[in-house]
This record gives sequence, structure tokens and C-alpha cells, in this order.
Amino acid sequence: MSKKKILSQKDWEKQLEYRCSNVVWEDKFGTRHALWSKHPTIGKDGELIMVDNVEKAIQYYDWIKENRLKLLEL
Repeated sequence: MSKKKILSQKDWEKQLEYRCSNVVWEDKFGTRHALWSKHPTIGKDGELIMVDNVEKAIQYYDWIKENRLKLLEL
């Protein structure tokens, strides 16, 4: 039984669409997923928390890989 190949994180990141307010990914089935907002938030201490797009991409890729692997299969 052969193991299915999956889209690498590097190739997945190339498919991300950075819009004005959020980041979107269209999966192989044509479904568009709004992944994360690019707007900063206010922390509990009142400080402005800027969005780290690199960190978010890692988090979302890992979540998809663990929970919706079929979306990454080639």
C-alpha cells in the first residue's frame, strides 16, 4: 500500500492569498478558506499585538495536516 504524497508547507504557503484584511487559501476542491485576520489585536495588558504571518502559516498548516489531511493530499 503506497503512502499518499502531501503538499509541503513551502508549496502550501505559495498558495496563500494575502488580502487587505485576511489570508485566504483555496483548497484542491475549490473551497476558499479565510484562515486568519491580519488586523492587530489588543492584549490583556493593553499592548498592540501585531500578526506574525510566518507563525500563523505554520500553525494553520500544522492544523490542516493533523485534522484535514485530505486537503493537502496530491
